[in-house]
Amino acid sequence: MTGQDTHNTTPTDGLDLTAMLEPVLEHKGRLATRTALWAAVILLAGMHLTPMFTSTGSVYVEDKPALSAMGAAPTNLSAMLGGTGDVLSQKDLLRSDRLSLAAIEACGFNARLSGPSRLRPQRPFFWQWRIGRDTGRYLRGLFVHQTTTAPHVYQKLTFDIEFAADGKFTVADHESGQPLGEGELAKPFVTPRGSFVLDHHDANVPEAGTRLKLTIRPAGSVLEKFSKKLEVQATSQLTSQSKVIRVSFSDRSPFLAQEAVTALLEDYSAMKEHWADELSEKVGQFATRQLDQMLADVRQSQSKLAAYQTESGVIALDEQVRLQIQSLVQQELALREQKLRLYELEQLVEGLKSGQTEMTLPSFVEDPLLQSMGQRLTQVNAEAAALRSQFREDYPPLVALQSARKTLVGDMAASMTNYLERANKRVTELEAEINQFRSGLTGMPEKAQAWMDYERAARIYENLWAKTAEMRHQVVLSQANTLMMTRSVDQPMLPLRESFPRLSLLAAVSLLGGLVVATGLEVRRHRRARCAAGR
Repeated sequence: MTGQDTHNTTPTDGLDLTAMLEPVLEHKGRLATRTALWAAVILLAGMHLTPMFTSTGSVYVEDKPALSAMGAAPTNLSAMLGGTGDVLSQKDLLRSDRLSLAAIEACGFNARLSGPSRLRPQRPFFWQWRIGRDTGRYLRGLFVHQTTTAPHVYQKLTFDIEFAADGKFTVADHESGQPLGEGELAKPFVTPRGSFVLDHHDANVPEAGTRLKLTIRPAGSVLEKFSKKLEVQATSQLTSQSKVIRVSFSDRSPFLAQEAVTALLEDYSAMKEHWADELSEKVGQFATRQLDQMLADVRQSQSKLAAYQTESGVIALDEQVRLQIQSLVQQELALREQKLRLYELEQLVEGLKSGQTEMTLPSFVEDPLLQSMGQRLTQVNAEAAALRSQFREDYPPLVALQSARKTLVGDMAASMTNYLERANKRVTELEAEINQFRSGLTGMPEKAQAWMDYERAARIYENLWAKTAEMRHQVVLSQANTLMMTRSVDQPMLPLRESFPRLSLLAAVSLLGGLVVATGLEVRRHRRARCAAGR
């Protein structure tokens, strides 16, 4: 058949979206009905979710360098005293395992009660909560808090509890059945392996004969789960040196969410105040020992001098002896000052070894390597703070900076230890020089020797008193700064609105999901009809 077009027009199996949706859109009424039906199904399923609540509190942080006891240069004394430091280090402290573990035990996140449902805390569905937003549902039954496990306990503890009359109960070990004693509601029950407080929200006391099973796990076993619900953020900068840190926690109970944030902020303040009190006491004891030692020398030499004056009248010393006494006093003052510096360095090294991430080197540290490390640590902290204001904790560059900071702090601790050894050696050398100088004065007349001892002790005591008074004054200022600046800006409030799920978002997701499902079903129906017609 010459000249005839023999081109075959066979259908293809490719996916043509326009052609596929065209017959679907022809049945808009059916599509709308199915969309509404499936949206209602998805919305109904969403209404059976357990709502989550988020409570938020905030603390005030101010970067305020302290003055060194040896001069006017900034030092790490305020940080060692628990004083406020940079926002980065305070965020790390608020997210620390120590504070989280304390909050877990205080709120009883590691405890679980098994027994009659009327005695266990309720967790209503979303639709139940939305009807009236009744917080009283969360205040029914018994709850456990103030849980602790002994340091050597690494497995969960299980107790059988049986109530008697008047809110009293007996406790037995679940595995062995061994009786452990009697307890009372709202009072601590202590065992060799752990302790807990069993309490109740309402006034109804469990009936006699009621049995419960209590399981307490080590707080560390729920630490990861707790940390996922905890969020610590720095708010917008208030001044060039001040910021507010916001702490948020989410839980299925609005009361537990509030209690967790409250426990974290209270433990945070208590920890910093404890550090301030502890180091303030140490510095005070050190200064007191130094002053008492010199005061004893002054009194001893003064009594000896008074005895000679009674016998021989006024003692006169020539100019050469006075110069020798002045030289000896200067050497001993240098020794005392070196010992004060040595004490400050020891506190700095101790802080670095314990994981402290904020510090400023005292002005008398002239080691170029340490100065370089200190500048690098400040730079790393600033870079990490900038990244944290924009990204999550698991952002790779931020994780890398945290690792670099940890390594840098370890290197600084090692270098500071070496510097401390050199400082100790310098103290030993000064003591040897002073002993050698004093041995050259042994040939002096006994009366002149008595006067020299008095002059030396009196001058050293005067200078030492001034320096230790300055140190004590600085300690008091730093401690007062800690107590004043460790303040909660916003106390955690009881959340009366759920943070998840949001009704508007749930409705939007349900509508979108219903449309997707309805469209898919309509496309499937049309393809089946077309295949059937092709046969």
